[in-house]
Amino acid sequence: MKDILVSVMLPSTRKKELVLNTLEKCFNVSNKEDIEVIIRIDDEAKRSKEWIEEIRNFDEGKYYDRIKVIVGPQLWGYCSVPTFLNEMAEIASGEFFFTINDDIDNITENYTEHIRKHSGKVCILTTRVGHTDHQFDFPIIHRKIWEMTGTMSIAPYANYHYQEFDTYIPEIVIDTEIKIEHKPQSEFGTNISLGLHCNEIPDEDYIFNKKTTMMNGEKINRVEYFVNNVLNKLRRHLNLDEHQGYGNSWWEGAQ
Repeated sequence: MKDILVSVMLPSTRKKELVLNTLEKCFNVSNKEDIEVIIRIDDEAKRSKEWIEEIRNFDEGKYYDRIKVIVGPQLWGYCSVPTFLNEMAEIASGEFFFTINDDIDNITENYTEHIRKHSGKVCILTTRVGHTDHQFDFPIIHRKIWEMTGTMSIAPYANYHYQEFDTYIPEIVIDTEIKIEHKPQSEFGTNISLGLHCNEIPDEDYIFNKKTTMMNGEKINRVEYFVNNVLNKLRRHLNLDEHQGYGNSWWEGAQ
């Protein structure tokens, strides 16, 4: 199999028809061998083997080996997307990881050509959603970033996580002309899956909305640790000066 440029990561809770429509948009590229699609579904949905096979046999099975499906625990549903993304990253083969929803209306045709321009660069590529300025709703991340940081997101919403990169390591953020048509419907998780507001889950086992955590017997600020230790390690790897200080962050409102 040819080297894969992009692993599209697709956590899914919706109907088969929406997933198939999203697959159609994902494969709307000239060189289909550039991509693979990884879909993560929960075992509470009781989707049959036939359902999974129909998804993998999209377009008469032309891309069967390039469509992978992970089945796992529901956990906190939509609010566990960071966990699901890490599961998908573990089996991803692409140089870049493209995180999207399962109800995408459209993606720029041949979007992989915009990504290919940056092959070999450790970077985060932004996309545009509709007519908004939302750059990080569906970012494209070089796999080296995941390998060095050890996570696809430390926040409940991945866009919050990558906004931190724009604040603390903006040198690696690159705007692209990739546009995505998508109508947001989740309302912070309350309109989808289990109906939980991800910022308000009190359970201590749900770490993504917590400002602090215990490490080696000490309470630490999660974002400060991530910036000082994880992102600065990445900066050093890229021969960038260490970041000093903190900018505005969603973490001010974390629990």
